[in-house]
Amino acid sequence: MSPVVLVSLVICASTAVAETPREGLRAAAKAEGDADDGAPAPRSYDNRACGTIKGGGPLTCEAAYLGRLPPTSYTRTPPLLSPDGRSIAAYDGIEGLSLARLVDRASVQVASRYGIAAIGFLDNASTLAWLENSRELLSVRQKTDSHGFATSPLEPVRYRLDGKARSLPTLVHAAGPLDGIAWVGHAGMAIAEFGTKGEYYRPPREDPAPTLAIVDAIHGRVLQAIPFPPKDERGFLQRVMKLVVRQTTDGDVHAVLRLGNIGWFEWKQGQPLRPIALGGEPDVVAEAAIMPDGSALLIARALSANGPICEHNPECPPPAPQTGVVAELKSLSTGAVQWRITGTATAFSNPDPPAISPDGRYALITLPRLAGSGGANTALISMEDGRILQTIRNPWSSACAMGFTPDGRRAWVSGDGNIYVLRLKS
Repeated sequence: MSPVVLVSLVICASTAVAETPREGLRAAAKAEGDADDGAPAPRSYDNRACGTIKGGGPLTCEAAYLGRLPPTSYTRTPPLLSPDGRSIAAYDGIEGLSLARLVDRASVQVASRYGIAAIGFLDNASTLAWLENSRELLSVRQKTDSHGFATSPLEPVRYRLDGKARSLPTLVHAAGPLDGIAWVGHAGMAIAEFGTKGEYYRPPREDPAPTLAIVDAIHGRVLQAIPFPPKDERGFLQRVMKLVVRQTTDGDVHAVLRLGNIGWFEWKQGQPLRPIALGGEPDVVAEAAIMPDGSALLIARALSANGPICEHNPECPPPAPQTGVVAELKSLSTGAVQWRITGTATAFSNPDPPAISPDGRYALITLPRLAGSGGANTALISMEDGRILQTIRNPWSSACAMGFTPDGRRAWVSGDGNIYVLRLKS
C-alpha cells in the first residue's frame, strides 16, 4: 500500500551551526489564556534575549523561544508564527511537519518524508499557512511509492495543533492533477498548479495543458485559471521562477511572478497577467513583498561579496566586498523607484524574504553579511523613506524568516528551531 506523505517546501541545505545555545525560553512570555492587552514587554526583559537589538525604534523583545522543535539532521524551514503569536510550525524532510505551542512546550510531529509541493521548484512559495483561528494549519500531502515518486495528486489538508488531519475538498481542473500550491493569507486562498509535474509521477504522466490557478481551497473551488506560456525552444515548461503573493483587503489574491526566461508579471485576481519591468538581471530580484495597498513592490536585491568558496582551505583568498543596492521600493504601475537602501557586503550573503507590516508603515529586511560576523542581521525599516530604524541579530546563522502578526502588534524573526517575538509599538 502506498504511504501517505506530507509534502512541504524545503530551504537550501546549510552546514551552519546555531550561534545561540538551545536553552529554552530566555524572556518571559504571557501564560496561555492571559489577555493580550498590548502592554509593553516586562521591565525586566533582557534585550539580548532576542539577539542584539540596536537602535531606538519601536521594537522591544517580548520573548525568545529557542530549541522548541525536535533536533534534526536535515534542513528545516524557519518556524512560521501563528496569527495569535502563540504557536509555530516548521517542516523538514526527516522529522516532517512539527507543530508546537510556544507557551507550554508541547510539540507534535506529523509526517516523515519530503515531496515536491511548492509552485515550480521554489523554496520561497509557502506550502504552510496558519488559519485565522491559529488552531489549524493548512498544508498538503500526497501518496508516493517506495522511491518517493508521486502516485496521486496533492491533497490539501488542515492540521490541528494535536497533529490530527482533516482533508479539504479536492481541487479539480481539466489541465491535470494538483501539482503545486502557495497559500495566500489566512483564509484558505492559494495559487495552485495543475498538470505541471507529470515526470515526477509513477507511471509518468503527460501534461498537455499546464495551468496556473487562483483557488479557494476551503471550498474546493477554482476561481481563475491561466494556461502556462508555450514551452521554450528546448522543450522546457516556463516554470514559475519567483513568486510573491499577498491577499488584498477585500480578500482577493495579488501576485508578482517571474515565468522562466520570459520575464516578470503582475497578476490581480480576475485580471490577465500583466508584464512588468523590474530592472536589472532577472535573478537580481532575490526576494520581494507587495505593499498592503498593492501599489508597490519591496525588492530585496542579491547583494553579496564575490569570490571562490573553498571551505577549510587556509589558502583561500577572502571574498571581494561588493557595494550596491540592498533593497528598494518600486511602483508596480510605473516602475519608478521610490527609495533605495545601499550598502556593502563583505561576506557571502543571501537575503531572506522581506515582510511588510499590515499598515504598510514598516518592513523587515535582511542586511548584507559582514566578514567575521558569523551571521546576518534583520533590519526594521521605515516604508516611507527606507530609513533603517533598528537591527536585530538573527536567531540562526543560515536561512531565516520574518513577519508581522495580522493585528500589527508583533514582529518576529525565526530560523531552525528558534524564534524571536518582538512587540511593535504603535
